[in-house]
This record gives sequence, structure tokens and C-alpha cells, in this order.
Amino acid sequence: MQMSKEEQAAFAHFSRDTARHEMTVLLDNGVYRHILFKRPGDSSYHFELVTYPGYLCFSGDMGCYVFSRLRDMVDFFRSSGHEKSAPDAPAVPNINPSYWSEKLQAVDGRRKAGFEEFSSEAFEQVVKEQLVQWWRDHPKLGREGRAELRRQLVWEVLDCSNNGEHEAIKAGMDFSEEIEGIRFQFDEFWDHDFTRYTHSFLWACFAIAWGVQRYDEYKAAEAATQNEGVAA
Repeated sequence: MQMSKEEQAAFAHFSRDTARHEMTVLLDNGVYRHILFKRPGDSSYHFELVTYPGYLCFSGDMGCYVFSRLRDMVDFFRSSGHEKSAPDAPAVPNINPSYWSEKLQAVDGRRKAGFEEFSSEAFEQVVKEQLVQWWRDHPKLGREGRAELRRQLVWEVLDCSNNGEHEAIKAGMDFSEEIEGIRFQFDEFWDHDFTRYTHSFLWACFAIAWGVQRYDEYKAAEAATQNEGVAA
């Protein structure tokens, strides 16, 4: 599983934040479940998974997200496996933020706890991609012209990315520069995606996948105990 830089950071924090978490099953009645994950005597970075027909609700210190897709949402989130990047590395739950985000029914309204946010890195990537494509379309543009255009983009567009989504996109839409008799401006700038998944949402995705695996282990152990009792 190839993780993005944001996913790697979220998993590193999740692994650290939940290193001593224990699972407590508060309700387990078919698709009706209430499962708590927290470290003993400390509620820091605790989270809860609540399921009922058609829904799973994740809540805790990292926000609240409600998903809906299947009658039993544990089946939906059940990981296809866990991968290790090294022999002693922790298992990495498989997550699919893009697909899972499509199943969101409600999202925490707190700042930075949503599922997407404007990313200056994503904005810069789009700017650079359009610049490179424009250079390819105008191969006769000289080195000095390219350098000048790059400087203008940094001053008038890229430096605005730290001022938020509206200011950054407006700067891109307004930018128009003539270099060596050739005019450069961005095409269909509003159609690009300048967002990345929030740290909170990615953390929640790892928590859900990890929590489902812990729950499956609990159910397997419970079934094994029952089988042993029948055999005895």
C-alpha cells in the first residue's frame, strides 16, 4: 500500500496516540454496537465506534464522522489486510480515504476537523503543472523569459497560497503576464482540486480500520471460547 505524505504523518501520530489503548465493548447486539478505545485512566485520544443499521459513527478527540453504505458498516470498513514496511514495524491498516469520504453523511464542524481543507502544496502543484505545460507549448521561449515568468508567479501567485483558498485562487485567476511577446495565464483554474484530506479525517480512517480489526479479534476469541465450552 503506497501511502501519501499526509497519510504517513497521520498513521505515525495515530500509532503514537493509541499505543496503550484498550478496547471495551459496551454493546454488541448484531449490527448494534458501541465500542470504546482508550488508554486506562486517561481519555486522551480516545475514540468510539457506534454502529446501527446502515451507519457507523466515529467520535472522540479527533472529531466526529458518520458514514453510511451497507446495513452492517463493520463489513464495509473491514480491512483487506495489514501491511508492514519492515519486520519490526507496526502493521498498517489499509484505508481508502477517497472512497470512504464519498460515504460520509455528517462531518464534525469544528475547524480543521472536517474531511478536506485547502492545501498550499496542492495549489503549488497545479501552478507548476500548468507552467510546465505552457513551456512545452512554447518551446521557443528563452531561458531568461522562463526565469522571469517563474519569478512573477512566485511573487504574485504562489506567495498568496498562505493567505487561504479564496486569495490564492483569485491570484491565479487574475494573473496574466506577457513574456517575449507571449501571454501566459491560467486555464480553467477553478476546475482544479486544491484540497487534501485533513489530518483528523485520516487519523479517523486509521482508527476505524484498526478498531474493526481489534473487534474481529475479539469476536474470534469469543467464538473460540464458546467452541471450547461445547467441546468440553
